[in-house]
Amino acid sequence: MPDTLTVVLIDPSPNHAAIIHENEWRPYGRRTVQIRLTEEQRRRLAPRNTGTIRGEHTWEHILQAWLEPATDPLSPETA
Repeated sequence: MPDTLTVVLIDPSPNHAAIIHENEWRPYGRRTVQIRLTEEQRRRLAPRNTGTIRGEHTWEHILQAWLEPATDPLSPETA
């Protein structure tokens, strides 16, 4: 089971300015954050067995993951 969530964040702003003003592309600045998952989070993210193919077990694969902003359930914006 996975025990760490790793997120890579990029800063595209220097690249934007370089394209507009210098007609160049520059690599993004990056920052990596790792978060240790709780036992409950690990259990919920664990791939499930989906069957067998020629006697070999097959498992789910993570296709996508994303971050969502926190929402206030009483906010008129979320109603």
